[in-house]
Amino acid sequence: PESLKGVGVFNNRLIIWTAARFETFLYKTADTIVVNSPGFIEYISKKAKIDAETIKYMPNSAATHELNLEEEKVPHEFKVIYTGNLGLAQDVDFLTELCRKMHEHRIKLNIVGYGYRKKELVQFIKEQKLDNITFVTPTTRAECLRLNKEHDVGIVSLNDKEVFDTVLPGKIVDYMITGLPIVAAVSGYAKKMIEKHETGYVSEKRDIEEIIAYILFLKNHADVRKKLSLNCTNLIKSQFLWEENIHMLISSMETQPGEVPLVSYT
Repeated sequence: PESLKGVGVFNNRLIIWTAARFETFLYKTADTIVVNSPGFIEYISKKAKIDAETIKYMPNSAATHELNLEEEKVPHEFKVIYTGNLGLAQDVDFLTELCRKMHEHRIKLNIVGYGYRKKELVQFIKEQKLDNITFVTPTTRAECLRLNKEHDVGIVSLNDKEVFDTVLPGKIVDYMITGLPIVAAVSGYAKKMIEKHETGYVSEKRDIEEIIAYILFLKNHADVRKKLSLNCTNLIKSQFLWEENIHMLISSMETQPGEVPLVSYT
């Protein structure tokens, strides 16, 4: 319900109130709640007045075979990529201005996108004749990871509403899986994680000039890109491996009080 208010297109008080009550009911009656961002833990605990110990964190993760740790980037023209939703939460107005600035600096940008505002962005690029911006039809996860690997920087943007400060966008994890340095217009938990682990640069103010400056800096400093890329890989290996993180979920299902284990091993 908070996300509906955050995107600014739905604010029927009765429906929001009803949905929020149902949301709280679900939290209170759950034996375990699994979230994919630590930012949700405090929010849910306070909203439902429940013990934070019942809320477990399992992030979007990488399967080991997706890492391609031995694969080296093939030399190519400097390219930037944006993948994922082009909806109400992603600040498409920011992306349109970013496309304009990228065209001014003749930086290649590929967009693998879908969603509510995609047509609007496509139309803008056509009208402005931004020939350095290319749309790629969304495809399989494996193909998206391969595309990430062919680029030098991954872009992330979220609206500056407080509700999105708890979110860790899945595209951040996907960028890191392929060792792709991140330039982000985000705040909250996503900002803290990127800066803490030095996997990219963040403009909390969503300032286009600052974002462009980061991209140009990375374009001109291959050594920094290599360092950030290594940090991405190390972080995935230490915190975002599916084969490790899935044990938390299995354990939670097996150990509910008074329940027969859902999964058994011989």
